[in-house]
Amino acid sequence: MDTERLSVDDLARFAALGTEIERKDYLRTKLGMKRAHFDDDDMRSACLFDFHYANLEFAIESGLAWQQGLDFVRMMTRVLSESAKANRNLFFAVKAIRDELEAITWDARAKQRASRRIFESFLQHYALYRFVCTREREERRDAIDLSLEGPPTRIPLRDGVAESIWRAREERQAIEKRREEKLREIDEKRAQRVKIASEMKENAFEEMSESQDVATAVAKAISARGNASLELVESNLESAEARLDLIIEQLTASTNKR
Repeated sequence: MDTERLSVDDLARFAALGTEIERKDYLRTKLGMKRAHFDDDDMRSACLFDFHYANLEFAIESGLAWQQGLDFVRMMTRVLSESAKANRNLFFAVKAIRDELEAITWDARAKQRASRRIFESFLQHYALYRFVCTREREERRDAIDLSLEGPPTRIPLRDGVAESIWRAREERQAIEKRREEKLREIDEKRAQRVKIASEMKENAFEEMSESQDVATAVAKAISARGNASLELVESNLESAEARLDLIIEQLTASTNKR
């Protein structure tokens, strides 16, 4: 919104228009804006347009000369750009206004009118202008796509069961799953111990075949074979105990349900 493109003739034509709508349409055209009215999606443009419109209204209704009115509009555009748009505090804005008023060659009465107008309007709402000029609005969404995931399979109503039965089935399935995992773990441990026992026997026979002392070699082989057999027995006992624990767990769960 460049007010530098405005001229004294533009102010005179603006003043000659009879209605607010006509004046806003004219100002929109002179500022190169696409539309005169704004919705909630473009609050910054709406706020800045109202700012320039209010300054132009003051310029033609305050008794200022045409050139003075044009100078006022341009001065306020510079103040807005140097203070609110630059995210400066109120003290800096006041200083910028003072410097602008000291630089223009107006009479004291015209400067007094302009100062009163600035302090009663712009500075009263400076925090709003600063917020609007420096904060980006969050994107407004009129609709959003939501994906909802239903149950994997729909069960016919005739196949429905009471909640207690459903929960019992779920618990039974969980126990069965734990049972399968435990049995798999038991079988893996047993296979490992069988492998160890087999390696012990093979090592013992190799040592016996390479040894010069037959009696000692035979004794070691018998001892290794016994240790391997003991390893297998312990493995079988642990496997049986684990399986028995699983059976007891299942029986306990079934008893508790009853």
